[in-house]
Amino acid sequence: RAIATVIIVLALQIGAAAIVLRQLKRPDALVPYIVVDNWATFYLTIATTLLGLMGLGGELVFIATGIVIIVIMINIARLILTLTPWQIASFLVVQLISGVIALFVVSAVFPLSPEQLAELTAAASSQPL
Repeated sequence: RAIATVIIVLALQIGAAAIVLRQLKRPDALVPYIVVDNWATFYLTIATTLLGLMGLGGELVFIATGIVIIVIMINIARLILTLTPWQIASFLVVQLISGVIALFVVSAVFPLSPEQLAELTAAASSQPL
Protein backbone atom coordinates (compact mmCIF):
# COMPACT_ATOMS: atom_id res chain seq x y z
CA ARG A 1 0.00 0.00 0.00
CA ALA A 2 2.83 2.45 0.83
CA ILE A 3 4.55 1.91 -2.50
CA ALA A 4 1.26 2.25 -4.38
CA THR A 5 0.57 5.49 -2.52
CA VAL A 6 3.90 6.99 -3.56
CA ILE A 7 3.47 5.87 -7.17
CA ILE A 8 -0.10 7.14 -7.49
CA VAL A 9 0.60 10.49 -5.78
CA LEU A 10 3.73 11.05 -7.87
CA ALA A 11 2.01 10.09 -11.12
CA LEU A 12 -0.97 12.36 -10.53
CA GLN A 13 1.21 15.28 -9.45
CA ILE A 14 3.48 14.95 -12.48
CA GLY A 15 0.44 14.64 -14.71
CA ALA A 16 -1.10 17.74 -13.14
CA ALA A 17 2.19 19.62 -13.53
CA ALA A 18 2.31 18.65 -17.21
CA ILE A 19 -1.23 19.92 -17.76
CA VAL A 20 -0.66 23.21 -15.94
CA LEU A 21 2.68 23.86 -17.63
CA ARG A 22 1.09 23.19 -21.01
CA GLN A 23 -1.70 25.67 -20.19
CA LEU A 24 0.91 28.23 -19.12
CA LYS A 25 2.78 27.73 -22.41
CA ARG A 26 5.78 26.25 -20.55
CA PRO A 27 5.80 22.53 -21.45
CA ASP A 28 9.59 22.72 -21.75
CA ALA A 29 9.79 23.22 -17.97
CA LEU A 30 8.35 19.79 -17.09
CA VAL A 31 11.62 17.83 -17.12
CA PRO A 32 13.55 20.44 -15.08
CA TYR A 33 10.64 20.51 -12.61
CA ILE A 34 10.70 16.72 -12.19
CA VAL A 35 14.48 16.66 -11.70
CA VAL A 36 14.57 19.49 -9.16
CA ASP A 37 11.51 18.22 -7.30
CA ASN A 38 13.05 14.74 -7.00
CA TRP A 39 16.32 16.15 -5.64
CA ALA A 40 14.43 18.37 -3.18
CA THR A 41 12.40 15.36 -2.03
CA PHE A 42 15.60 13.33 -1.63
CA TYR A 43 17.26 15.91 0.62
CA LEU A 44 14.09 16.62 2.58
CA THR A 45 13.61 12.90 3.21
CA ILE A 46 17.18 12.63 4.52
CA ALA A 47 16.66 15.65 6.79
CA THR A 48 13.37 14.39 8.24
CA THR A 49 14.83 10.90 8.70
CA LEU A 50 17.78 12.34 10.63
CA LEU A 51 15.41 14.39 12.79
CA GLY A 52 13.42 11.24 13.53
CA LEU A 53 16.56 9.29 14.40
CA MET A 54 17.60 12.05 16.79
CA GLY A 55 14.28 11.67 18.56
CA LEU A 56 12.76 14.86 17.22
CA GLY A 57 9.29 14.58 15.84
CA GLY A 58 5.74 15.45 16.50
CA GLU A 59 3.61 18.36 15.52
CA LEU A 60 6.31 21.02 15.55
CA VAL A 61 8.54 19.11 13.13
CA PHE A 62 5.48 18.31 11.00
CA ILE A 63 4.53 21.99 10.75
CA ALA A 64 8.12 23.06 10.10
CA THR A 65 8.47 20.44 7.36
CA GLY A 66 5.25 21.67 5.76
CA ILE A 67 6.53 25.25 5.74
CA VAL A 68 9.86 24.14 4.24
CA ILE A 69 8.01 22.20 1.52
CA ILE A 70 5.92 25.25 0.63
CA VAL A 71 9.02 27.46 0.46
CA ILE A 72 10.81 24.91 -1.72
CA MET A 73 7.83 24.55 -4.08
CA ILE A 74 7.51 28.32 -4.44
CA ASN A 75 11.21 28.67 -5.19
CA ILE A 76 11.16 25.82 -7.71
CA ALA A 77 8.25 27.47 -9.51
CA ARG A 78 9.92 30.88 -9.31
CA LEU A 79 13.53 30.03 -10.11
CA ILE A 80 13.41 26.85 -12.20
CA LEU A 81 10.07 27.23 -13.95
CA THR A 82 10.33 31.06 -14.09
CA LEU A 83 6.62 31.50 -13.42
CA THR A 84 4.91 34.74 -12.46
CA PRO A 85 3.30 35.04 -8.99
CA TRP A 86 -0.19 34.18 -10.30
CA GLN A 87 1.20 31.25 -12.26
CA ILE A 88 3.03 30.06 -9.15
CA ALA A 89 -0.20 30.22 -7.14
CA SER A 90 -2.14 28.26 -9.76
CA PHE A 91 0.67 25.71 -10.08
CA LEU A 92 0.78 25.12 -6.32
CA VAL A 93 -3.00 24.88 -6.00
CA VAL A 94 -3.15 22.29 -8.78
CA GLN A 95 -0.32 20.33 -7.12
CA LEU A 96 -2.19 20.36 -3.81
CA ILE A 97 -5.47 19.30 -5.38
CA SER A 98 -3.81 16.50 -7.36
CA GLY A 99 -2.17 15.22 -4.17
CA VAL A 100 -5.49 15.15 -2.32
CA ILE A 101 -7.19 13.39 -5.23
CA ALA A 102 -4.36 10.85 -5.32
CA LEU A 103 -4.84 10.08 -1.63
CA PHE A 104 -8.57 9.59 -2.22
CA VAL A 105 -7.76 7.20 -5.07
CA VAL A 106 -5.36 5.25 -2.85
CA SER A 107 -7.90 4.97 -0.04
CA ALA A 108 -10.58 3.82 -2.51
CA VAL A 109 -8.37 1.27 -4.27
CA PHE A 110 -6.52 0.06 -1.15
CA PRO A 111 -8.88 0.38 1.82
CA LEU A 112 -7.51 -0.18 5.31
CA SER A 113 -7.94 -3.64 6.79
CA PRO A 114 -10.18 -4.03 9.86
CA GLU A 115 -7.04 -4.50 11.99
CA GLN A 116 -5.53 -1.24 10.73
CA LEU A 117 -8.82 0.58 11.38
CA ALA A 118 -8.90 -0.80 14.90
CA GLU A 119 -5.33 0.38 15.51
CA LEU A 120 -6.15 3.88 14.23
CA THR A 121 -9.28 4.05 16.35
CA ALA A 122 -7.39 2.93 19.45
CA ALA A 123 -4.60 5.43 18.81
CA ALA A 124 -7.09 8.25 18.25
CA SER A 125 -9.07 7.46 21.38
CA SER A 126 -5.95 7.38 23.55
CA GLN A 127 -4.88 10.89 22.43
CA PRO A 128 -5.88 13.69 24.81
CA LEU A 129 -7.88 16.52 23.31
